[in-house]
Amino acid sequence: MIPQDDSQDIAAWMEEFARTPLNAPPLADPSLLWWKAQVLRRWDAERRASEPIEVGERLQVGVGVVAALLLLGWLWRVLRTTSGAPSLVTATLVSSVLLAVAVLFAFWGRSSSRPS
Repeated sequence: MIPQDDSQDIAAWMEEFARTPLNAPPLADPSLLWWKAQVLRRWDAERRASEPIEVGERLQVGVGVVAALLLLGWLWRVLRTTSGAPSLVTATLVSSVLLAVAVLFAFWGRSSSRPS
């Protein structure tokens, strides 16, 4: 049970609270809320539809980098056994440039396909 002193304090506070005006902002326009929900639904559908494409792009980037690394290894092995040091340096530089270009295109392609 609430003591008599507390119940009078609570009643006084409730009466004062009831007298205070409510300055609540007006509710948002229902058509605006519906429009936002439709836009969000459309964006979600687009994201779900583009997921397989993004996975394929990541796979393509990975395969390209692995292929560039395999090319570097193959050129290193072939040119080391067949010719002298100048050819080896040239092959290493060419394959390193190819690898760098493949990595740059991989990152450039991923960053340009993202929405802002």
